[in-house]
Amino acid sequence: MASKVKIMSASDLILHKKAILGEHHHPHYQLYYIIDGYPTFVIDGTELYAFPGSIFYIPPNTQHRMLPLSSPSFYYEFKIHIEDLYIASNLKKISPVIEADKFTKKVMDHIYNNWFYTNPQNVENCESLMVSIFLGFFLDDLHYKYEKAKTSRISSEGYNDITQRIMSYISINHRKSFSLDDMARELNYNSSYMSYAFSKNAGMSIVDYLNLYRMRVAVSMLCFFSYDVHATRERVGFSSASHFSRVFKKFTGTTPQSFKTVFSSESRKDLQYLFTQEPILSGSMCTIEAALVSLKSVGNVVKEIQINKKNKKHL
Repeated sequence: MASKVKIMSASDLILHKKAILGEHHHPHYQLYYIIDGYPTFVIDGTELYAFPGSIFYIPPNTQHRMLPLSSPSFYYEFKIHIEDLYIASNLKKISPVIEADKFTKKVMDHIYNNWFYTNPQNVENCESLMVSIFLGFFLDDLHYKYEKAKTSRISSEGYNDITQRIMSYISINHRKSFSLDDMARELNYNSSYMSYAFSKNAGMSIVDYLNLYRMRVAVSMLCFFSYDVHATRERVGFSSASHFSRVFKKFTGTTPQSFKTVFSSESRKDLQYLFTQEPILSGSMCTIEAALVSLKSVGNVVKEIQINKKNKKHL
């Protein structure tokens, strides 16, 4: 397996007070882990201040120098070649000075103390640990969890990448309250473009798809579990009872309370065919179109049962 990060060298530097570093550049990344001292680096004319316990990185082919030290400084220096395009591109978005946490400090010590052992497994381990450090720099911005993840409710097969990422985001966050702008920021899209692209590809708006997804979850909770309407509403991300009821009726043709009443009182044997035929109750993966049809179909059964009960009362 190709290495995402290649460590070319690892060394330590002890610099005395007033030591300086003239302007220069390298064809590779430099990574400094500051153990002691307060060096000031100048990158492309901008002064950047490092401190004990911080990591300072310099991109390849970038002019840099160090101002005269006000006190002695001690740090590890790593020369690195980054093969992974995701890491390289995201490093451009963050500050060159990062405060290291306990894990990062421990890893830095390990790499420095073990890198020179040329055992292939050791080298691979050191480079893998270095990858973990880089990924840790922008952990909050990692979006792998939205890359074509299975929704477990509605199939995302056949849609383009942006639609699949939105469907994945909704499957993970449908219980939360969030705006389209929140989603756009996390997925790194323009909000207007994201909405347009999804609607064009999926045939419905993002809000309608979110509600469809929530309704499929709500139906399962009302049919299979002991959740009442209030608990179900909260579990699928609705703060307003009236809004939840309106959306539920839009997709099923009936109210959530009617749904709960029918599936709580009717014999499961009498409704068994629904649990095998209807994808929203069988738990099988289905398309958007199939989910819409299935919600209406089951809702019609609920309405029919209620009508029959009323007619029997009048006989």
